[in-house]
This record gives sequence, structure tokens and C-alpha cells, in this order.
Amino acid sequence: MIKYNIWEHFNLLRWCTFIITIAYVAIVSVAKFIQIADTTSITFSALENLYLILKDQTNITYIYLPLYLFLICGIMFDDNFGGIEIVKCETRTKWLVKKMITLAIYTIVYFIVLIWINFSISLDGFNYSKNWSSDFINIQVMNGQSVVSFANSPIITIGLEIISLFIIYLVLGILTIFIALLTNKEAITLFVTLLAGIVINLLLNKRPLEFMLLQNIIFIIILIWQIKLCLMLVRKKDFILNKKI
Repeated sequence: MIKYNIWEHFNLLRWCTFIITIAYVAIVSVAKFIQIADTTSITFSALENLYLILKDQTNITYIYLPLYLFLICGIMFDDNFGGIEIVKCETRTKWLVKKMITLAIYTIVYFIVLIWINFSISLDGFNYSKNWSSDFINIQVMNGQSVVSFANSPIITIGLEIISLFIIYLVLGILTIFIALLTNKEAITLFVTLLAGIVINLLLNKRPLEFMLLQNIIFIIILIWQIKLCLMLVRKKDFILNKKI
């Protein structure tokens, strides 16, 4: 049934739109950093460039997030969704759990594609280095970041940022399921979740690295409560055969 969910909700047009948009944004970002390198005589490494792309609030909040919600909303809103799916899964709980597993798999694939495209294009424009350059650290400190944020290697630091961002996006993904169960309307689900995501990202802007662990714990707790609320809600919801939620 999970395999069915994954392929049933796969929308080639949405994924192609996502890949093309991400590639275009990555090319524009790399071109911008190449221009900065030419004017300042400071050359970033591919990993440093990837770090800057992932820390860009415009990318995270207004490009990557809407694309993510655009991709995963199809999990709850499709032509074959309704009471028949509940019958196939035997129980409402099993049905919802399989929807959530599908969401998690989609989110993992989303991040793999996102990082792979950005890193590949960054590597095409910049050399690879496993260490931070002193010039890069100095520029980031001048822009308000703490030098402690660069105590670890670029791979570890970027990895921690990806994990943190993944948890936030997963929380927003589960939020789409919760709102969909409440409202049955895709437009409202997208709007509310996007608004929540924008607020969260703006609040966490320039968050020091030392607070990342606490942030992740808080969002994992929120995620657990979201799942519990969704399970409670789905047990009480009325479903109509052959119709959307």
C-alpha cells in the first residue's frame, strides 16, 4: 500500500517544475557568488557556496518552501482519495500512517534532489575544499554570524543545517495533513502552511549554531504532537466513498 501511495501521488509535472526551478536558482546563485569573487578577489569553495545558498532566506522561505508544499499537497488531495482508500487500508489509523510515511519519503527525496543539484552546480563553478577559508569566515562574521558557527568542518555544519531544515519542513508537511483533515480544501491548506513556514523561517533567521540542538528538540516534540492530533482527528472524520476528503 505504501508503494501504491508513493507512485499514485507522484506528479511528473510538479517534480519537473521543482527540478527546473531549483537548477535555475542554483545557477543564478553561483553566478552571483562568482561575480562577488571577481570583484573582491575572494574565492569561495563549493561547500561554502552550498552553505550560502542554504542560508539564503529568500531561497529557503520564498522558493524552496512553496515548491515543497506544492509537491507534497498531492498526498492528501487527489482523485482517488476518500473512503475507498480507508477500506483498502482496513483502518483509518493505517491509512493515515501510510500517508505520513509517503510524506516522509517524499521529503527525503526532495532534500536529496535539492542538495544534489545545488552542490553539483556549485562544484562546477568553484573548487572543492573540506575546510573553511579564513576569508569566508571573516566575511560571515562581518555579516553578523558567530565564529562558533564555523568551529566544525563545512560538511558537518552543512549536514546539521540540512537536518534542522528537514525537521522543519517535515513539521510543515504534517501540518498540511492536519489542516487538510480539518478543512478538506487544498487552497486553504497551502496558504496556512506557507504562512506558518514563512513565520517560522523569519523567526529562526540568523539563529546561532549553538541553539540548533534545542531548536531540533522543540520541533521534534511539535512533530510528535502533530501526529497524535492527526490520529485523533482521522478517527472522528467522516469520509465519502470515491471523493476527496
